[in-house]
Amino acid sequence: MQHAVEKILFEVSSLAEPLLEAVGQAKVRPLTVRQSHDAVLAYLDQFQDNALIDAVLEASKVQKLRDRLVQANAHFHSSVEKEKARSFLASERLDPFEGSWINKGFTDLLQGQLSQWARCGVNFRSPGFSIAIVGGGALPQTQAFLHRALGCRVVGIDWDPEATELCAGVLRRIGMGHLEAETADGATYDYAEFDMVIVATLVTDKASIGRTVASAVNAAEFCPRIPVRMHRIWRESIDLEKLCSTMDLLDTFAPEGSSVGSLLLRARRGRRM
Repeated sequence: MQHAVEKILFEVSSLAEPLLEAVGQAKVRPLTVRQSHDAVLAYLDQFQDNALIDAVLEASKVQKLRDRLVQANAHFHSSVEKEKARSFLASERLDPFEGSWINKGFTDLLQGQLSQWARCGVNFRSPGFSIAIVGGGALPQTQAFLHRALGCRVVGIDWDPEATELCAGVLRRIGMGHLEAETADGATYDYAEFDMVIVATLVTDKASIGRTVASAVNAAEFCPRIPVRMHRIWRESIDLEKLCSTMDLLDTFAPEGSSVGSLLLRARRGRRM
């Protein structure tokens, strides 16, 4: 097992080298970085053995590599979204999301989340239902999808003002300028007016956001997206034990073949932090 773990860590490090080198660089080779990202994604996809996955994620050498990979992956996704948003705003294209899906299975995840919420009794068709998306980014795929599907208010929240400015520009171009894109820290935001809070996969410290949601006056449903299987090596997961001290886990969902899953939690009414 130890030999297999070391081999996997070596392969991941090698495949991710251009991705890791791109962090903080003013000039990068986009195609090379994209190829590196996609190679890591495909390599991690192949692992299904939970014992092997746990052994890799618990290896003494993994934490430093994981920290670098999480940072590099988030940097890559943010950069790609901003570039695609700028490209769309400078063009005459009608669809800002064409060819924008970085991870396979993302549309299945969005559709699956709607089914998950309905299965768990979330009344997202009720008048005034509103959703906050933490880590909305520059390209509002989730925000646009949910508004089209549900017709409700959907607010994108991101700590990066450049991302929210681009997001607002894209929303205006596609006729959704009434939807909001706010620059804010998701861990300290006031969620009192929201019925549901979604957290994007690459947002860090989801547990802190969950505690903030649970302590809101009208605590919302909490729906963080999480990496699954070996993809936890380059995307931050969530400490369910800590989160479940103030919330009940209602459901977990991950589309077949997807690198991302979705949790649905509900704050225990009457318990506030």
